[in-house]
Amino acid sequence: MLFRSFTWTGRGGAVTALAVSPGAPLVAVGGLGQISLYALPGGERPAGALLAVLPFPEGRPERLSFASSGGVLLAAGGRPGKLGVAAGYDVVTGARLFTVGRLPAKLL
Repeated sequence: MLFRSFTWTGRGGAVTALAVSPGAPLVAVGGLGQISLYALPGGERPAGALLAVLPFPEGRPERLSFASSGGVLLAAGGRPGKLGVAAGYDVVTGARLFTVGRLPAKLL
């Protein structure tokens, strides 16, 4: 299930960050303005299936990391020289749980 509308460019874009969940067959892939969640082998969905798209309107997520439980995804990034934030997402619902920063540079 897709949580939000997503950006489709018609061709592949740069992967800016990557993280694998420790608690589920799930990988998070960062791209421009969004984080895509894909299924990995061993789960109910076919490997490579797009499960959800989480918005990251602040720019590019440069770092992704799952909590040890796998239930929260932390994303950090922004726009170089302009804005830096860290945000936490609930992996099950896609809800943004918190945002930290809003600094005048990328937060890594």
